[in-house]
Amino acid sequence: MLTFYIWVTERAEQKVHPAGVHRKKQQKTFDLLPGTTADGLRTVLVYGKKFEVCDKSLFIFGLDGPIRQQVMLLVFWVWFDRIILLLIALNSIGLAIVDWRSDASSGFNGFYNDILDLWLTIFFTLEGILK
Repeated sequence: MLTFYIWVTERAEQKVHPAGVHRKKQQKTFDLLPGTTADGLRTVLVYGKKFEVCDKSLFIFGLDGPIRQQVMLLVFWVWFDRIILLLIALNSIGLAIVDWRSDASSGFNGFYNDILDLWLTIFFTLEGILK
């Protein structure tokens, strides 16, 4: 019991997370670095990686705007590419499973044509717009 008391007091003094995991200080996820490149591009730091981007996207969204910053945080997020690759694999598997000689609205063909194809098209279109 005394050992547990000592352990609890040490944790309280060090302000350690109850699960025993030391919480890292959250680093700044988006930072605009000063200066431009020879091509006129600006350098941004997103999740610790440097990217060269133009000043305005679609001649509307500047680098200091919250909409473009949030889109860049989403697009440069490591799981964004992984999810897109998973959707591409799902689409490829779906195309391989579809029986092109049978009825288009029955069984898996109906599910793929009516539901999966529509949603995958929406996700791929959104990915293209965001990137």
